[in-house]
Amino acid sequence: MKHVFITLCLFLLFCSAGCSNNEFSAKEETGEELELRSGTFHYVEVYQKWVISYHIPGTIDSVNTYLISNPEKDYPKGHLKVEFSGVVSLSDIPPSMGGETIYNIKLTKLIFK
Repeated sequence: MKHVFITLCLFLLFCSAGCSNNEFSAKEETGEELELRSGTFHYVEVYQKWVISYHIPGTIDSVNTYLISNPEKDYPKGHLKVEFSGVVSLSDIPPSMGGETIYNIKLTKLIFK
């Protein structure tokens, strides 16, 4: 029984260590400038907003969703590859899936590829 308990504790320790996400920095949560990144630009009906999805490198399913707070009037339709930067803050909208974190972003640069 003791062996099972130790094995279970080790398993939980390894699982919790794998869940940490070092990609998020304190800067992203305090409304500071986000460096130039590549992502996918599209419109999400659920949020009624233009968003940029950014897959965090080295992860299987971790995604940052950036809700654009200063949209232009005419954006191209579809899921388009972009490079972007801006000022971000953590959104109060709950994520729609595991591994997702939602931010608000005021874009300073948006380049369609």
